[in-house]
Amino acid sequence: MSFLPPNPEDEIKVLLKVLGPLYSKVPGGSGKIEEFLKSGADLGSIKAMLGSIGLVRISDDGAVTEISPAEAAAAAAAAEAQSSGPMVDVPMNVTKSVQAALDKQAAAYQEKLAAAGGPPAVGTQCKRKNCKDRYEGEESMTKTCTHCPGEPVFHEGFKYWSCCDGKKTLDFEEFLNLPGCATTDTCLWFEEEADTAVEKPVRVDHFESGRDFVVSFFTKCAEPSKTSIQVNENTLSISTVYERNCTFTKSFRLKGAVDPSLCTAKLMSAKIDVKLVKTTGERWETLE
Repeated sequence: MSFLPPNPEDEIKVLLKVLGPLYSKVPGGSGKIEEFLKSGADLGSIKAMLGSIGLVRISDDGAVTEISPAEAAAAAAAAEAQSSGPMVDVPMNVTKSVQAALDKQAAAYQEKLAAAGGPPAVGTQCKRKNCKDRYEGEESMTKTCTHCPGEPVFHEGFKYWSCCDGKKTLDFEEFLNLPGCATTDTCLWFEEEADTAVEKPVRVDHFESGRDFVVSFFTKCAEPSKTSIQVNENTLSISTVYERNCTFTKSFRLKGAVDPSLCTAKLMSAKIDVKLVKTTGERWETLE
C-alpha cells in the first residue's frame, strides 16, 4: 500500500498547536517557532521527538495528529508509573471475619429471595457445587452446607475437584459421592441473580507510625477473590467488589516512595487495611 506524503502546511499547524503554549511564555516566542518551522526545519525529527514523549501521534503514512489532553495525561501517568518499576501484587491476609460476614450476607439475601417467592419446593437441591442436601422443610434453612468452592476437573481419566485434588478417582459414581471440602452456615436454595455492578466511592482513612503508612478502605464484605491490590515505588492501585455488587477501583500517586516487597494488606469484614512501608522515616501526613 502506498501513501501520499504528508502536507507540510498541515503538519506545521499541528506542531504549532502543540509547541505554541510553551513558546508563548517567551517574548516573541510564538512568532519565532512558527518562523523556524516554516524555514525548512527537519520536521521529521521534530515529529519523532514529540511522538516519543506522547504529545503527537504519527500514523503509518507519516502524518502527524495532536493527542488530546486526556490521552496525553494518561500516557504521562503510565510512563511515570512504569519508570517507578512494575506493579506487583500485595500479599493479602484474609481474616476469618470476612468469610463469616460473607456467609451472613448470603443468608440474608436468601431470606430476601424466600420472602419474595416463598420457601423453596421440597426436594430442591442446594445450588452450591458438590452439596448433596435437598430442601426437606423449614429445618433445612439452618442446616450447614458442605460443598466444594472449586471446579470439577476431568483429566487423563481422573475425576476430582480443583479445591481438593488430593481426592482423585477414575470412577464417575465415586466422584459424585466425594464429600465437600468447605462449609457454610446455610445451603443456597435459590439461584442468585446477577447484580449490575455499581461503582461506589468508599471512605478512605490512614495513620502512620515510623516507616509504616496504613491506608484503610471501608469496604464492607469485600470479596477476596474479586479484590486486587498492587503497588510499585510510588503508586497504589486497588480494585474490589463489596456489598455484593458495589465496585471500587482507584489508583493513588503516593506522597513518597515505598518498598513494594514489604507492603501487605489485611481483609476484614468491614474494611481493607493496606500497610505501605516507606523507604524513609519522613512523615507524609497525606496519602498523595
